[in-house]
Amino acid sequence: MRALAIAVLAGVLSGCASGGGYEPSGRVTNVDLKSNNYQVLKANAVGEDTGWSLLLCIIPLWKPQHAVAKAGLYAGLNVEGKATALANLTEDQGTLFLFLVCRSTLTLSADIIEFVQPPGAP
Repeated sequence: MRALAIAVLAGVLSGCASGGGYEPSGRVTNVDLKSNNYQVLKANAVGEDTGWSLLLCIIPLWKPQHAVAKAGLYAGLNVEGKATALANLTEDQGTLFLFLVCRSTLTLSADIIEFVQPPGAP
C-alpha cells in the first residue's frame, strides 16, 4: 500500500501527459471533391489553444476553446468572400499533469480548400 502511494505521488510530481484523438462532432457536410472543383489554400494548417486547471484538473481556470484553435487554422489567410472548407479535420486533446496544476491543449489540423468552378462549367 505504501509503495502504491509513493508511485502515485512520484507520477504526480514528475508530470505525465495524456492525449486524445479525433472526436466527431456530428456536424458533417458531404461535398463531392472532384479533381477540378477545388484548390488547396493551405495544406496541414494547425491551430491550437491551451487551458489551465488546479487541484489535479478539478477546478478549471479556463478551458481551451475551439474558436481560438480554428482561428489559428486560418491565420495568415484571407478567406473573406471565398467558398472555403476544412478537409481532413482532426482534433487532438492532451493534458499535462504538473503537481497540482494541469495544462490542457486542444490542437486542430486540417487542409483548407477553396471551391472553384471547374473549367468549362457554366
